[in-house]
Formats: sequence, structure tokens, C-alpha cells
Amino acid sequence: MERNGDPGLRGLVGVMTLLHSARDRDSVLEAVVAGVRDSLGYSVAAIRVLDDDIGALRTAAVVGPGDAVASIKGRTLSLSDLALELGWAALDDGVAEDVYFVPHENLPAEVVSTWVPDVPVVTEEGAWHPMDSVYVVLNDPAGQLLGVLGVDLPTDGRRPDAAQRELLQLYARQAALALHRTKLLDQQSRLVATLLGRQREADALVATLTHDLKAPLTVIRSQVEFAQEEMGDAPDDVLGPRLDGIERAVKRMTSTLDDLLDQHRAVGHGSALGIVGVQVDLAQLVREVVNVSRVVAERRGIVLELGLLGDDHCLLGDRQQLLRAVDNLVTNALKYTPSGGRVALSVDGRASEVVVTCADDGVGIPLDEHETVFVEYARAAHARSSGIEGTGLGLPIARRIVTAHQGTLSLDSTPGVGSTFVARFPRTVSLT
Repeated sequence: MERNGDPGLRGLVGVMTLLHSARDRDSVLEAVVAGVRDSLGYSVAAIRVLDDDIGALRTAAVVGPGDAVASIKGRTLSLSDLALELGWAALDDGVAEDVYFVPHENLPAEVVSTWVPDVPVVTEEGAWHPMDSVYVVLNDPAGQLLGVLGVDLPTDGRRPDAAQRELLQLYARQAALALHRTKLLDQQSRLVATLLGRQREADALVATLTHDLKAPLTVIRSQVEFAQEEMGDAPDDVLGPRLDGIERAVKRMTSTLDDLLDQHRAVGHGSALGIVGVQVDLAQLVREVVNVSRVVAERRGIVLELGLLGDDHCLLGDRQQLLRAVDNLVTNALKYTPSGGRVALSVDGRASEVVVTCADDGVGIPLDEHETVFVEYARAAHARSSGIEGTGLGLPIARRIVTAHQGTLSLDSTPGVGSTFVARFPRTVSLT
């Protein structure tokens, strides 16, 4: 191999392409040592990579004669020993600061090399001595040590000159970048594996909690219904309202559990809600929600109204999910509207889309929080400061359901004036 650098540079082009196309660390390391041997003219090349678990450099790739590979493979080098060897290097020329040439004359007498080639000693000036060695430090972009490249036994029998050291440095820096990339990929893979494991644990936990919490609620609700049937047409003036209150609380807790389960399923399965498309009359659906919510509205002193525009309010969708979305909008409006306020719902079926509007004259939401209320578990500042209970899931779930029906859910709100949520649904959608 010529020492003017041109052949080495030409050989590096192909190796660099291989380096940066490889996605796993072993492929990168094998490309590095093979490239040093084939393009830079060294019979032996080895890479030791820093193992954070043991705090030392572990031999990860090596090429060369069989006895060299057998001697070097699997060995480790402590950071303190590496520092000693680098301290014996000859750096008087001031070039290629990452390349450390360690001449045999600088070695202490008691030092025994890992592997010494069985070649004749040449006394000519500049000739390679069997005890000579070269180390190239591999650092990441932040200057943190990744490993070290060691080369031995140049095929031309000469010690590395300035041009050869610069080639080694250029190659090593590119190799370090490739190693850094694969290290990041490895870290990313481990993180993804960890997250998937935690997701599976969370799936099991949510399923267990949902079952364990909904089971006693089902029993309570059944007992309430049985007691109401026993009272017949003449309910007890004291017990009747209390049973009604228990029933409403059970329904609300069950609805909250369903919201949590829907949210968990959506996050864990790409926001899929399992939409099943049938013809749904939104006017009838919204009327059901209003009738159920009217008791809550009257108790809080809120006027709850419903207006219908047009004659055709039907669309293709999942009735249960649409019912949940509208109920979440109405529940949210009642929650943030004070006594004496008004919540007005309307269903407009006069155009190619069906529009559901839920407007209130409640506390309102600042403009900079309009998107925040659609983020899972996030709540408006007023809701947090006023102590109003809530999970922060109602509106995000409502938007997800509307989006799954290829519609849009928008918000127009002013603090102290009120909020208006508008859900627009196409009549015919492709539900998968």
C-alpha cells in the first residue's frame, strides 16, 4: 500500500458506505477492522468497546493471523491500563491527536504485550518493530469514550508517518460516528422493549382493576333496582331519593371506568376504538342524553335545552361510541356551568353533514388552553384551582370518537362568557 494516502482514501469510500448502512453494532465493528486490514494495510486490527457494566474495554472484533485472533479475542483492557499505554505514545509531531503510536523503546522493561508477531527485527530507521503498537481512540460527538481501535504489523513494515496517522484518524472518526449511531439504536431498541413490557403490564392491571371495580358496582346497582321495584308506585319519600342518588353515583363511576378503559385501549392500540357502523339517528341519541342529564341539571339549577334543525339527522356510525361522546360533552358543560346558567344542545341535519352543538354560559376556557382540554389527563387551570372533580378524559375521548367517525370537534370559548363545542359528522364514512 502506498503511503501518499490516495489509495487509502479510495479504499475508505466503499468501507464508509458499508459502515453507515449497517444497523447493528457487530456489522459496524466487523466493517471497521476489515477496512483497516484491506484499505490501510495492517495485518492485525482489533476494536475494544467500552462496556459500562464492567467499566473496561472488551474486545469486540478482531482480524488477523489465527494466533493473533486467538490471543486478542475475548480479552478486556481496563481504563487505567489504557491510560498507561497511551502515556507511552510518541506525540512529538503534533498531528492526528486521536492516534497514539507507541514505539517499543518507550515501553517499560516489565511490559509484556498481548500478542507479539513472530517476525524478524529490522534495525533500519523507521522500520516497524514487533513490540510497536498503534491505538486510535473512538469518541462520540460529545467526546465520550466509545472504545479504541488497535492496529499492528503494517504490511509494508514501516512505522506510521503523518499521512498514515491522518488516514487512521479520519477512518476512526467515521467509525466512531457509526458506532455512536448503532449505540443509540441499541438504546432505542431496549427502551421500546421496556415500554412494550410496561404496556403489557398496564394492560393486565387496567383489565384487572376495571373488572374488580365494576363487579361490586354491578351488585350495588342491582340491589338499588331491586329496592326500587319493591317500593312499587309509592316510593318512600326519604329512601326513594337516596336510592336515586346511589344509582346516579354508580352510573357515573361506571362511566368513568369505561372512559379510563377506552383511553387505555386507545393509547395501547393506536387510538383504535373498534367502531362498528350502523345507521344512527343523532337527534334521537342526543334526546336520550338530555333526558338522562335533565335530573342533574335541575338539581344544579341549570336550564338544559335541545333544539333540532332539519328532518334528517341520520349517519353511519357506532351508536354506543357516539352516545359516549355526546354524554361527555353534556357532562362537561353541566360541570362547569354555575347555578342559574344554561346549556343548549342542537342537532342540525340540513346539510351534507350532521352537526351537534353543545353551548353553555359557564366559566369558559382561555384561548391558550383550548387544545389543552383535549389532551389526556390535562385539565383547564380553573378546573384545577376550583377543585371541580374530573379525570381529564371526557373531552379527549369525545374528540377521539368524533375523529374516528371522520368528523371534527372544535371549541370556541371565552372566560366568563361560556364555551361552545361543535361536532361535525359526515353522513357516510368508511369505518375500519
